[in-house]
Amino acid sequence: VISVAGGVPISVFQAHLGEDVRIVRVIPNTPSMVREGAAAYAMGPAALPEDKELVEALFGAVGLVLEVKESLLHAVTGVSGS
Repeated sequence: VISVAGGVPISVFQAHLGEDVRIVRVIPNTPSMVREGAAAYAMGPAALPEDKELVEALFGAVGLVLEVKESLLHAVTGVSGS
């Protein structure tokens, strides 16, 4: 599962889908629409290295991609103008 749902932590998905579901939470910003974006993402505990590669390929096609701790995603939203 790749989530771009703002304000919905990985734990919510785990509670509904199970602890073993591979989840990556991504916060892209609006300049992604013109390929000048930035996206921060956090890996869920069950996510695999290939999930990271997929997220970086998808969101890297429209700008910069950076892995952060989930606790920092709210700060990224405020700074990046998501």
